[in-house]
Amino acid sequence: MDPNDDELLRYYCRSAMPGTWGLVADLSKIEEHQRSIILREVDNYRRLNELKSDYLYEVQLPAPNAEAASITFYNRTRTKAAAIVYRWDAKGAFDHTLIFRLFASTPPTYRIEDIDTGKFIEAASDLLASRGIPVLFARERLSAILFVSVK
Repeated sequence: MDPNDDELLRYYCRSAMPGTWGLVADLSKIEEHQRSIILREVDNYRRLNELKSDYLYEVQLPAPNAEAASITFYNRTRTKAAAIVYRWDAKGAFDHTLIFRLFASTPPTYRIEDIDTGKFIEAASDLLASRGIPVLFARERLSAILFVSVK
């Protein structure tokens, strides 16, 4: 893998997250910069696993020429979620609308954290479940992870 392509490495790590992800014992042999990215993704995976154990998720399968595909995991009470969005066939920058169809109508407001950009937004539960939120993909961004919790 190209040691200078951080986005591809992140994408590679995130492609394994919906399943069971194990790391090799040779992590110390990987160049420091890539190792730091992998270790950050391990932290994301651990946060994601807290939600995966409730087995409540929705998958957005890509149609031909779709811009993105995603999988969203919810906790049992439908008050927390984590979503992984993958660039599919889109070229250049775009905004992908991510809808959280399985969210409970209460509590009324959620806080969404985009791990890569460090940005937070707040949205009402009815907005998340009906119209969704935009996930911004810069030209080079290949994937996104969002964590959603009660405000």
